[in-house]
Amino acid sequence: MTGSQATFALYSVLSRKYMPRYGALVITSFAGLVGGAAILPLSWLVEGSPFVPLPPAAWGHLLYITVVATAIPYLLFFYGIVQTGAARGSMFFFLKPVLASVFAYAVLRETLTPAMVAGAALVVGALGLTVIPQTRITIPD
Repeated sequence: MTGSQATFALYSVLSRKYMPRYGALVITSFAGLVGGAAILPLSWLVEGSPFVPLPPAAWGHLLYITVVATAIPYLLFFYGIVQTGAARGSMFFFLKPVLASVFAYAVLRETLTPAMVAGAALVVGALGLTVIPQTRITIPD
């Protein structure tokens, strides 16, 4: 998990540097190919060959997962990083577990525990403190 977070942080910073030159689509596609190639041997070892024929009904699900649930959100995320900067833009990444909990509650009727609500409040509060421009208070002489 630590390695995953470290490589994602590196990816966020490097993408900010190269995004204006190559664009979000190229950077996201390259990262997906490199990530897929990196995990393929482990996947093959644990799960068996990933190259199995899919039933026709599965292709729609696969297309949704790859395009709507993965590619488009990453493109939007990196577009936001280009607009706001890597440090500020990557802070919004921490909203993922908060939004996942809210959607699980709203759609799947899962329960929200007090710890989940407290954690969400901390994330949203910290994000608010980070994103809101700081004002300077001047004390008259």
